Amino acid sequence: MGPFAKQANADTFHFTNSCPQMASVNQKTWVGLENHILKMAKADGMRINVYTGPFFSDADVDYRGAKIPLAFWKVVAIVTEDGRPSATAYKISQQQELSELEYIFAGYLTYQISVQEVMDQTGINFSALLDYDGFTQRAVVTGERTIELINNLDRVKI
Repeated sequence: MGPFAKQANADTFHFTNSCPQMASVNQKTWVGLENHILKMAKADGMRINVYTGPFFSDADVDYRGAKIPLAFWKVVAIVTEDGRPSATAYKISQQQELSELEYIFAGYLTYQISVQEVMDQTGINFSALLDYDGFTQRAVVTGERTIELINNLDRVKI
């Protein structure tokens, strides 16, 4: 909650910085995950940056002249109160909601993924965070990608 937090929050609502997202995904699942992370960070006195964007693909849905992404990512960079850096990444699918193009409140596919996977799929450089992301480090050691279903907020790891 630094000096630019209020402006950064307002900037998320600029038209040029927006992307079509189903209301049931955005207003329930995605905001719930973000609020949970911010609440944990505030309670523990952590400094935090949250970056969010779409995973674009050839399978994105055409709707009323716009492309709607099937999934979104979130990268969270944290400095804990004891000064330890940490990073995590998440992915949420809205494919089910888009297939019906209506507001439904069903099961959501939200996953914790590696920061490296976000980089690989988006081309956005988060390389400064890779050493602090347990999922990326596990993949380096094992050679296997880690993806974990988040079916309740108790499963969120930061």
